[in-house]
Amino acid sequence: MILITLCLVVLAINSSYGQPQRFLAPQPTSDQLEGSPQGGFPGQPQGPPQPPQINWGKCPQLEPKESDKKAKADIISSCIKSIPLPENVTQESIEKHRTEVAICALNAENWFSADMKYRYDKAESEIRAKKLVSDVEPLVLRQHGECRKEAEGQFPSGIAQVQLYQACMDYHISQICGITIVGASSPQ
Repeated sequence: MILITLCLVVLAINSSYGQPQRFLAPQPTSDQLEGSPQGGFPGQPQGPPQPPQINWGKCPQLEPKESDKKAKADIISSCIKSIPLPENVTQESIEKHRTEVAICALNAENWFSADMKYRYDKAESEIRAKKLVSDVEPLVLRQHGECRKEAEGQFPSGIAQVQLYQACMDYHISQICGITIVGASSPQ
Protein backbone atom coordinates (compact mmCIF):
# COMPACT_ATOMS: atom_id res chain seq x y z
CA MET A 1 0.00 0.00 0.00
CA ILE A 2 1.22 3.47 -0.74
CA LEU A 3 0.92 4.54 2.88
CA ILE A 4 3.41 1.91 3.95
CA THR A 5 5.64 2.41 0.91
CA LEU A 6 6.07 6.11 1.57
CA CYS A 7 6.58 5.63 5.28
CA LEU A 8 9.30 3.08 4.70
CA VAL A 9 10.93 5.16 1.96
CA VAL A 10 10.99 8.27 4.13
CA LEU A 11 12.14 6.34 7.20
CA ALA A 12 14.95 4.62 5.33
CA ILE A 13 16.08 7.76 3.55
CA ASN A 14 16.02 9.82 6.74
CA SER A 15 17.86 7.06 8.56
CA SER A 16 20.57 7.02 5.92
CA TYR A 17 21.64 10.62 6.55
CA GLY A 18 24.17 11.08 9.27
CA GLN A 19 23.91 7.50 10.53
CA PRO A 20 24.36 5.08 7.63
CA GLN A 21 25.87 2.38 9.82
CA ARG A 22 22.89 2.37 12.16
CA PHE A 23 20.47 1.73 9.29
CA LEU A 24 22.55 -0.78 7.37
CA ALA A 25 24.26 -2.64 10.22
CA PRO A 26 22.46 -5.00 12.59
CA GLN A 27 21.74 -3.53 16.01
CA PRO A 28 23.50 -5.12 18.98
CA THR A 29 21.39 -7.18 21.34
CA SER A 30 21.09 -6.37 25.03
CA ASP A 31 23.39 -9.35 25.74
CA GLN A 32 26.05 -7.78 23.55
CA LEU A 33 25.66 -4.46 25.33
CA GLU A 34 26.06 -5.88 28.84
CA GLY A 35 29.38 -4.83 30.20
CA SER A 36 29.74 -2.08 27.62
CA PRO A 37 29.62 1.56 28.64
CA GLN A 38 26.18 1.84 26.99
CA GLY A 39 24.49 -0.73 29.19
CA GLY A 40 24.63 -2.41 32.55
CA PHE A 41 23.93 0.66 34.68
CA PRO A 42 20.93 0.52 37.01
CA GLY A 43 18.00 2.56 35.75
CA GLN A 44 19.32 2.81 32.19
CA PRO A 45 17.62 0.99 29.34
CA GLN A 46 19.58 -1.80 27.69
CA GLY A 47 20.23 -1.54 23.95
CA PRO A 48 18.75 0.86 21.42
CA PRO A 49 15.36 2.42 22.13
CA GLN A 50 12.41 0.49 20.82
CA PRO A 51 10.55 2.05 17.89
CA PRO A 52 7.02 3.22 18.53
CA GLN A 53 4.27 0.70 17.91
CA ILE A 54 1.41 1.29 15.49
CA ASN A 55 -2.16 0.49 16.49
CA TRP A 56 -3.83 -0.16 13.13
CA GLY A 57 -7.34 0.45 14.51
CA LYS A 58 -10.05 -0.81 12.15
CA CYS A 59 -7.46 -1.61 9.45
CA PRO A 60 -5.09 -4.34 10.69
CA GLN A 61 -4.82 -5.48 7.05
CA LEU A 62 -2.60 -2.45 6.41
CA GLU A 63 0.16 -3.68 8.71
CA PRO A 64 3.05 -4.71 6.47
CA LYS A 65 4.50 -8.20 6.76
CA GLU A 66 8.14 -8.52 7.77
CA SER A 67 8.94 -9.84 4.28
CA ASP A 68 7.41 -6.69 2.74
CA LYS A 69 9.42 -4.46 5.07
CA LYS A 70 12.62 -6.30 4.16
CA ALA A 71 11.90 -6.13 0.43
CA LYS A 72 11.28 -2.37 0.63
CA ALA A 73 14.39 -1.84 2.75
CA ASP A 74 16.42 -3.81 0.17
CA ILE A 75 15.08 -1.64 -2.65
CA ILE A 76 15.89 1.54 -0.75
CA SER A 77 19.37 0.29 0.13
CA SER A 78 19.98 -0.52 -3.52
CA CYS A 79 18.82 2.95 -4.56
CA ILE A 80 21.00 4.62 -1.94
CA LYS A 81 24.01 2.66 -3.20
CA SER A 82 23.28 3.51 -6.85
CA ILE A 83 22.83 7.25 -6.33
CA PRO A 84 26.05 8.93 -5.21
CA LEU A 85 25.92 11.21 -2.21
CA PRO A 86 26.32 14.89 -3.05
CA GLU A 87 29.85 16.28 -2.89
CA ASN A 88 28.72 19.60 -1.44
CA VAL A 89 26.43 18.87 1.47
CA THR A 90 23.78 21.56 1.60
CA GLN A 91 20.12 21.41 2.49
CA GLU A 92 19.33 21.68 -1.21
CA SER A 93 21.70 18.86 -2.21
CA ILE A 94 20.33 16.61 0.54
CA GLU A 95 16.75 17.27 -0.61
CA LYS A 96 17.76 16.55 -4.21
CA HIS A 97 19.37 13.26 -3.15
CA ARG A 98 16.31 12.25 -1.11
CA THR A 99 14.09 12.97 -4.10
CA GLU A 100 16.31 10.90 -6.41
CA VAL A 101 16.28 7.98 -3.96
CA ALA A 102 12.50 8.22 -3.56
CA ILE A 103 12.00 8.22 -7.34
CA CYS A 104 14.37 5.26 -7.69
CA ALA A 105 12.45 3.28 -5.05
CA LEU A 106 9.05 4.14 -6.54
CA ASN A 107 10.31 3.16 -10.00
CA ALA A 108 11.63 -0.14 -8.64
CA GLU A 109 8.15 -0.93 -7.34
CA ASN A 110 6.51 0.09 -10.64
CA TRP A 111 4.67 3.12 -9.23
CA PHE A 112 5.27 5.18 -12.39
CA SER A 113 4.01 4.56 -15.91
CA ALA A 114 6.35 4.67 -18.91
CA ASP A 115 5.73 8.42 -19.22
CA MET A 116 6.57 8.93 -15.50
CA LYS A 117 2.98 9.51 -14.39
CA TYR A 118 2.09 8.18 -10.96
CA ARG A 119 -0.04 5.03 -11.21
CA TYR A 120 -3.14 5.96 -9.27
CA ASP A 121 -4.81 2.85 -10.69
CA LYS A 122 -2.23 0.71 -8.90
CA ALA A 123 -2.87 2.59 -5.66
CA GLU A 124 -6.61 1.94 -5.99
CA SER A 125 -6.00 -1.74 -6.77
CA GLU A 126 -3.82 -2.08 -3.68
CA ILE A 127 -6.50 -0.47 -1.52
CA ARG A 128 -9.11 -2.90 -2.88
CA ALA A 129 -6.76 -5.88 -2.43
CA LYS A 130 -6.50 -5.14 1.30
CA LYS A 131 -10.19 -6.09 1.70
CA LEU A 132 -10.86 -3.42 4.31
CA VAL A 133 -14.06 -3.77 6.32
CA SER A 134 -17.24 -2.77 4.50
CA ASP A 135 -17.74 0.52 6.34
CA VAL A 136 -14.10 1.59 5.80
CA GLU A 137 -13.21 0.67 2.20
CA PRO A 138 -15.68 3.04 0.47
CA LEU A 139 -14.44 5.94 2.63
CA VAL A 140 -10.80 5.20 1.81
CA LEU A 141 -11.58 4.87 -1.91
CA ARG A 142 -13.46 8.18 -1.86
CA GLN A 143 -10.44 9.83 -0.23
CA HIS A 144 -8.19 8.23 -2.85
CA GLY A 145 -10.16 10.13 -5.50
CA GLU A 146 -10.13 13.37 -3.51
CA CYS A 147 -6.40 13.16 -2.71
CA ARG A 148 -5.61 12.37 -6.34
CA LYS A 149 -7.64 15.37 -7.50
CA GLU A 150 -5.91 17.66 -4.98
CA ALA A 151 -2.42 16.40 -5.87
CA GLU A 152 -2.96 16.68 -9.63
CA GLY A 153 -4.47 20.14 -9.14
CA GLN A 154 -1.49 21.40 -7.15
CA PHE A 155 1.28 19.73 -9.18
CA PRO A 156 0.94 18.65 -12.83
CA SER A 157 3.45 15.81 -12.36
CA GLY A 158 6.54 14.72 -10.48
CA ILE A 159 7.50 13.65 -7.02
CA ALA A 160 5.82 16.65 -5.36
CA GLN A 161 2.47 15.39 -6.71
CA VAL A 162 3.17 11.91 -5.33
CA GLN A 163 4.24 13.28 -1.95
CA LEU A 164 1.11 15.40 -1.64
CA TYR A 165 -1.12 12.48 -2.63
CA GLN A 166 0.58 10.13 -0.18
CA ALA A 167 0.51 12.64 2.68
CA CYS A 168 -3.18 13.26 2.00
CA MET A 169 -3.90 9.52 1.98
CA ASP A 170 -1.83 8.92 5.12
CA TYR A 171 -3.82 11.55 6.97
CA HIS A 172 -7.23 10.35 5.83
CA ILE A 173 -6.48 6.65 6.25
CA SER A 174 -5.23 7.27 9.78
CA GLN A 175 -8.44 9.20 10.55
CA ILE A 176 -10.80 6.70 8.90
CA CYS A 177 -9.10 3.63 10.38
CA GLY A 178 -8.30 5.15 13.76
CA ILE A 179 -4.58 4.43 13.37
CA THR A 180 -2.50 5.65 16.28
CA ILE A 181 1.17 5.65 17.14
CA VAL A 182 1.91 4.23 20.56
CA GLY A 183 5.29 5.40 21.85
CA ALA A 184 7.75 2.94 23.29
CA SER A 185 7.45 2.72 27.05
CA SER A 186 9.99 4.78 28.91
CA PRO A 187 11.93 3.46 31.90
CA GLN A 188 10.56 4.43 35.30
